[in-house]
Amino acid sequence: MTHMLSGNDAMSLEPAQGYIVMVSAYNNLYVGEVSASAESQTSDGCPTAPLISEKAQEGTCGVNWTEPSGDKGNITGYSYWTPDSCLLLSRNLSLRHQNKTRNGQSL
Repeated sequence: MTHMLSGNDAMSLEPAQGYIVMVSAYNNLYVGEVSASAESQTSDGCPTAPLISEKAQEGTCGVNWTEPSGDKGNITGYSYWTPDSCLLLSRNLSLRHQNKTRNGQSL
């Protein structure tokens, strides 16, 4: 049986934090023995949107943005695209390369 704890459970879980969890079964009259402890860590969470500081000018394809402040976890890359052309560009910060895809296919 699996149950995922979330911030809405008995306590508020913090991103990227380790927790020790123990489980016991209960019924209308009794609480059973407590299990052995298990260690787990919450995920970094979902990054917030970057702040666009300069939009592309007519006839150009470029944009400047500012990294989100006080963000959840370690940002490892950015994805940006133009809805009209379905061209998706991704930049992986750790590998310093760029992936280009169109409609899910690599270019």
